[in-house]
Amino acid sequence: MIVRPAILCIEDELIILKALGEEVSHSFSEYQVELAENSEEALDIIQELYERKQELSLVIADNNLGTERVEVLIKKILLKFPDTLIMMLTGQADIDSIINLVALGQLHTVLTKPWDKEHLYRTVEDAVTKYRQRKQLREKHKMYMEIHRASMSLTGEIRLDKLMNKLMRIVMDNADAEVGYLVLERTETGPLFIEAIHYASSHESIIESIEITEDAPISATIVNFARQSRENIILDDAMNYGFFANHPYIQRNQCRSILCTPLVYQGRFMGMLYLENKSRTSAFSPYSLDLLSTLSAHAAVALQNARIYAEIEQLVQERTNEIVFQKEEIERQRDVIMQKNRDIMESITYAKRIQDAFLPKTRDILAAFPTSFVYFRPKDVVSGDFYWFTQRLSKAVLVAADCTGHGIPGAFMSVMANTLLQQIVELDGVFRPNEILDQLHLRVRVALKQEDDANARDGMDISVLQIDTKRHRIMFSGANRPLVMIRNGEVVEYKGDKFSVGGEQLEEVRNFTLHQIDIEPGDTFYIFTDGFPDQFGEEINKKFQSRRFYQLLQEIYEKDTEHQRLLVDAELRHWRGENEQTDDVLVIGIKF
Repeated sequence: MIVRPAILCIEDELIILKALGEEVSHSFSEYQVELAENSEEALDIIQELYERKQELSLVIADNNLGTERVEVLIKKILLKFPDTLIMMLTGQADIDSIINLVALGQLHTVLTKPWDKEHLYRTVEDAVTKYRQRKQLREKHKMYMEIHRASMSLTGEIRLDKLMNKLMRIVMDNADAEVGYLVLERTETGPLFIEAIHYASSHESIIESIEITEDAPISATIVNFARQSRENIILDDAMNYGFFANHPYIQRNQCRSILCTPLVYQGRFMGMLYLENKSRTSAFSPYSLDLLSTLSAHAAVALQNARIYAEIEQLVQERTNEIVFQKEEIERQRDVIMQKNRDIMESITYAKRIQDAFLPKTRDILAAFPTSFVYFRPKDVVSGDFYWFTQRLSKAVLVAADCTGHGIPGAFMSVMANTLLQQIVELDGVFRPNEILDQLHLRVRVALKQEDDANARDGMDISVLQIDTKRHRIMFSGANRPLVMIRNGEVVEYKGDKFSVGGEQLEEVRNFTLHQIDIEPGDTFYIFTDGFPDQFGEEINKKFQSRRFYQLLQEIYEKDTEHQRLLVDAELRHWRGENEQTDDVLVIGIKF
């Protein structure tokens, strides 16, 4: 049964009360009209509506009940229904007598008795329309806040089992389902598997793998249909819905409401969220569908990230176990240990392949900016430096970043940062460099739980460029990293802010500065990490330093970009000599 929202009429003259109720009921049949002759009856009705969780859109109250009593009554009503609008009836145009009610903030209008039917209709219609609009706005705001909270919560969890449990709790908290299932794909053409089950009566999910067959606890037909169509499926009454109605699973389980939302990452189907309510029809509201549809994109990114983390963690764990075993055998099996070390190196090389999959293809950057170069030289096999690129219409975003540490620790940080940049720029549509850094700083601190750990100082130094080829303009923001422009042979440095993304935060709010530069023909721009300037030389045991690095750029900027890349590499090798490379090195140049 559909529960209608209510309109409450309060009037101590019974004839007027009945007339008012009849006119409102006649004109607004989609509302349940309640009548009360006094405050006591009104409060009884309010309590019944509250216990039934029924909406109260409008209260039409007679001011002649006594101003003080009316004010007290309205305050009690608003305690239980804070969004309800109030319309006052008065026998004379004495606005001063209800001035105290204006302070309550919900007084919609004053209607003088005797009223005109047409005026009454328009006034009530305006009030309920305003209530519906306010309700829709509140639900949208609630949905946006819930999506933001949920996406941040999911981003911060990279262990697959905990992520699945957290995802299912969020889904079940925001949908009127009796049971929910997380279905995932292992291979593009292989079978699907239920990986998590969550009942409304339970706090924790059941984590187990069940292949989707005709004997599975959910409808294989609906699941396969959603896999092929990649569209949301919502059945308000499955037992009376087209060809699904006669399906053996639907009849056998007496299914009512079913909601199925696909999870898609970068165009690839990963799985779906499958929800059932066997007790009620139309259990899933448009709010639930909108929230789950939007949340599914963030969930897909988080699941993909967790899968990659699990692969790397499994590799590291496997090799760690092997090393522990080999330590016990070290004196008599030296040759075996050497072989195992080679195996570990192969694992790290495989980890590099995973990290390289996150990096943008150099050819994509060259396709957008033919006169550009990327010089990337990790200190170890995997790197804490990384670059990132995306393009939408005439605007491109290019990033050069240096995460805390190098090698495996830096690589873990770069994987997380890459995923967060995808969420911020590609999913959330944030394109201004300072806003990208603002969001990235907040999400890194949430992901690493740095609010709760004063010693958690991991983060990154980063340069972010937005290049607008249509308007011939560059926007830049940096965290401890500059942008260097060479124009007509002169070096111009745009300094970044003197704090990092993530890590310790002493100020209340961290906001990054935005620089805007109009591009002129011949301009050359460089962003880079500190690896080259910090490299120690063989002949003199000192760093290369920024001043000498800027001179190098000034000497080579007129060359074509491929020639520049080779000259940067040659200078680094010459300066380093036989010395060990100090840090990861990343230099990106664009010439217009």
